[in-house]
Amino acid sequence: MNICTKSHLILAAALFSTSSVAQSGYTKQPPLGPGMVAPKLSVGKWLKGTPITDLKEGIFVIEFWATWCGPCKEAMPHLSELAKKHPTVTFIGISIFEDDEPAQNIQTFVDKMGDKMGYNVTMDKSGLMAKSWMTASKKKAIPATYVIKNGIIQWIGLPGDLAKPLEQINNGTFDLKASKKDFEGDTIAYDRQIEVTERLKRLTALLNSGKGKSALREVNRLLKQYPEQSARMTQYEATALALTEPKKARETIANDIQKKNYFQVAKNLLLFNKKNQVAEYASSLLLASPGNKDPMVGYCMACYFVTTKNRIMALRVLDLADQAYIDLKMDFPDIKNVLVSKRKEAVALK
Repeated sequence: MNICTKSHLILAAALFSTSSVAQSGYTKQPPLGPGMVAPKLSVGKWLKGTPITDLKEGIFVIEFWATWCGPCKEAMPHLSELAKKHPTVTFIGISIFEDDEPAQNIQTFVDKMGDKMGYNVTMDKSGLMAKSWMTASKKKAIPATYVIKNGIIQWIGLPGDLAKPLEQINNGTFDLKASKKDFEGDTIAYDRQIEVTERLKRLTALLNSGKGKSALREVNRLLKQYPEQSARMTQYEATALALTEPKKARETIANDIQKKNYFQVAKNLLLFNKKNQVAEYASSLLLASPGNKDPMVGYCMACYFVTTKNRIMALRVLDLADQAYIDLKMDFPDIKNVLVSKRKEAVALK
């Protein structure tokens, strides 16, 4: 199951991988996790169902979601089915990361979902839930699911993985100790991901300065220190290769196109801050491939062409992206919004 982000560039990766980041802070404090007392419910208006005042007695499933989050929407029918299967468990959907969204729009969304969102629904109050739950748990991506029993957090994870632990918690066979251990492992992995993110800032600066050899050395250092982050390094390595060994970079691109790794090739374009022969080559192959029927491939190419001030090509690939969005009958407002935003940038070019 995918998870969601509001960042345009991370959105591109998120929709075709397994992780993304929403807007919340990061903390070095010990994370809120299984075995700890659940924070208070600091929510605003209840949009559906019965208002809940505390979590001290009974089993509760808290699901954090947002109207702009496609994977959240996909998870709602599954949560509704689980709510029917476990009538003694209280399910609560809490809208977060929507400070700019009018409450009425969130209410309209919930009403439109109907039985697909068959549980209690409320919304965050001034970001309090995002801070006291998500940030405290070092969780920045949604959807995110918490299970609480008699005021104690039992499990934190994705809604797609909820069925088994919920069944065990409900029948008294759940291993809380194992849940703590799993969460600790996830937290360590998250901390390492944050460390790599900080290091990638330096790597991006090297690439923007055209220092391909230095960038490749930094990539190798990161791969040695953080081997589990190798997938994130691919994009930077490809860009550095375009600066140092363009012939080899073109061969790699052609091979990826042959393997139908269209999005992999396209998202590499996001790191170029000026016109590059290898990037131009990658774009030409993408345009001639079935990859041009992918809206996010078109978006990545448009980012490159806007950066290089190629108005004609930017609008061309955006036309293809818009048509692909229609042909695929997509219903992801966040994708549509970034395409519209990028078109405005392209039109403004001279």
